[in-house]
Amino acid sequence: IMSPVAKFQDDKYTKNRALTSVDWHPKHKELVLGSYFARTGDNVSPEAEGLILVWSIATQHRPEYVFTCQSGVTCAIFDPYS
Repeated sequence: IMSPVAKFQDDKYTKNRALTSVDWHPKHKELVLGSYFARTGDNVSPEAEGLILVWSIATQHRPEYVFTCQSGVTCAIFDPYS
């Protein structure tokens, strides 16, 4: 049986968006990123249809970093060499 360890959500950024990928940082195990795509027909800013949010286990109620993209983001990963 699996149980949730953490819930990363901030409606300011994640509301009406589909989570498209998740990646844990290879060196900094407390960091996780999620990529997001605006759902079809939802009213989002055209300059921020896609998002990448970097979350920390310590602050699950807000992202540590926010990266916006003009188009939806389908996949994102941390650079394993940095």
